[in-house]
Amino acid sequence: MPLGVGERFRCPGHKCPKRPFARGAGTHHPTMRSETKKITAEEAALKRALAHPRRLEILSFLTQKRGGTEADLADGLGLTFPVVAYHLKVLAGADLVADTESPEPGATDRYVVATPNR
Repeated sequence: MPLGVGERFRCPGHKCPKRPFARGAGTHHPTMRSETKKITAEEAALKRALAHPRRLEILSFLTQKRGGTEADLADGLGLTFPVVAYHLKVLAGADLVADTESPEPGATDRYVVATPNR
């Protein structure tokens, strides 16, 4: 409910004279403090990797096809090689995809959705 002219904001439950947008407002009352959780570098990389819709498409493609090369991804999703390479690099940095090297020399690398080591 908006405040009328001359009315002051009051914290619920007790009499607190601070206004909601005054300097320091929001920190004087424990229920108004924003508790921020510090995240680790791994969590940040994972959130960054999953935040882009193209990366979600790449993960879906690799899951459905049980892996694929950069060329498979570019053709299947209608993307360019540099775009695919960039997104695979971000996904690999978050340990969401793994590069399976071919035993044959000169063969292209195949990417699969990574599974956690147990």
